[in-house]
Amino acid sequence: MKSLPLAHLHQSRGARMGVFADWQVPIFFSRIRDEYFACRETFGLFDVSHLGKLFLRGQDSRALLKLTACRALDGISPGRGRYMFFLNHRGGIVDGVMVFPKNEGFWILTNAGAKERVFQWLHTQAGQKKMVVDVEDRTDRLFLFSLQGPASSRAISEFFCRPLSDLLRFSMSEAAHGGSEFLISRMSYSREDGFEIMGDRDCAGSLWENWLDFTHRNDGTVCGFGVRDLLRFEAAYPLYGQEMEETVNPLELGRENLIDWGKGEFIGRQALLMEQKQGSKKKLVGFEIDGKRIPRYGFPIQNRQGTPCGHITSGNYSFSLRKNLAMGFLSRPNWDIGQELLISVPRTKVLARIVPLPFTKDRVW
Repeated sequence: MKSLPLAHLHQSRGARMGVFADWQVPIFFSRIRDEYFACRETFGLFDVSHLGKLFLRGQDSRALLKLTACRALDGISPGRGRYMFFLNHRGGIVDGVMVFPKNEGFWILTNAGAKERVFQWLHTQAGQKKMVVDVEDRTDRLFLFSLQGPASSRAISEFFCRPLSDLLRFSMSEAAHGGSEFLISRMSYSREDGFEIMGDRDCAGSLWENWLDFTHRNDGTVCGFGVRDLLRFEAAYPLYGQEMEETVNPLELGRENLIDWGKGEFIGRQALLMEQKQGSKKKLVGFEIDGKRIPRYGFPIQNRQGTPCGHITSGNYSFSLRKNLAMGFLSRPNWDIGQELLISVPRTKVLARIVPLPFTKDRVW
């Protein structure tokens, strides 16, 4: 099991530690409810150093991304980024990643549990095509912090003493603090404003302590992975190992908008075209749950006649909407909005109604 570079600091601050994607991570520092409303009303500070950080360079690096990703990089200048899927030959998702062109190469941020697979997938495809590409895994050399919340733009600008509010969404810039240089990106997994700070691991401890002091003086809160998962769940962003797997394709996720059909051939394109023609056999949908029981990953779903028709991928209680919610895959023809289904939870079944995704809308973009 791996530990975050600052796991000892998090434990000394009273964090409740747990396991996520084979990493020991802080689940919460105070109360998940308090951390949640900090992210909705001011800002929350996260240590997300577990995310994979790859750097791709070489004369064929752009060609490799064109081959392996279903979304184009055309029109993306250095400093701008784009979320995209790497697909296998069946159209299944190897991972959903952020790609940033930067100087002589490309930064690729991956899910923690999918990093090794992405690394090997890029190596394999480059080797088979005899491309001149170097894929470097820099995960263990770098840290990554994140701010999420409506006040994160003001906070990061004040902390770095430079205006970062004009940094465009899915963009990357540089900033200095305490004599060290850092990369700043602007993304969101909460549907609030959000920023990430990446730098050398040797600088992580002092910067984190400085951020803690700043956060406490500015009505922010340090947050753990419990609220991080709730925020991404409300936004209906798929998580690898739950909504995303190599047996799931973007059409089944309802993410056809992330496929650039006109960009030319890419791995998985023919399989997606076939599925588009025939129609998907399963689809990710959202549920409102009656009662106090929260469905969890793998809980089976059946229709009102008792026929199995799917399974839950994520479930949680929304503090904003004051409801128990869930996401899951359903087989055809069980996915009409408003349709009622039954979800098996331990010792009973709960009634669920299909609702549109995402559960929460973008608040600042």
